[in-house]
Amino acid sequence: MPTFIATRSETYLASMPNLTFTGLSENWLLKECGHQQWLALTQLHDRPLPNFADEQGRIAYASFTAVKTWNLKLEAIIENRAFQIQTRFGAVGRPGITANIKLGLAPSRGGNWRCCPRS
Repeated sequence: MPTFIATRSETYLASMPNLTFTGLSENWLLKECGHQQWLALTQLHDRPLPNFADEQGRIAYASFTAVKTWNLKLEAIIENRAFQIQTRFGAVGRPGITANIKLGLAPSRGGNWRCCPRS
């Protein structure tokens, strides 16, 4: 089990850039999850921008080696619906890292954050 050492939470308003005709775009979601993971790594290393390079100045680029999704209900996120992406970022050995990312509908009127499970 990883030790989570950085967290982020972003709230979005569903609109043209992140939707398909059936709901939230899985393609957009995977890209945004990668972006959020990159920003969590930036936060972890106390940097103002995600500009990582090795000792020789070669730019480092984050990538996924594995992605597992379950219980996605992308059709629940429709136009003008607020939703959140919560990222927990942790270490799983050297040099491995992991991100646990939850997608959910944004709370309304102070309610609890909730996932979008498939019925």
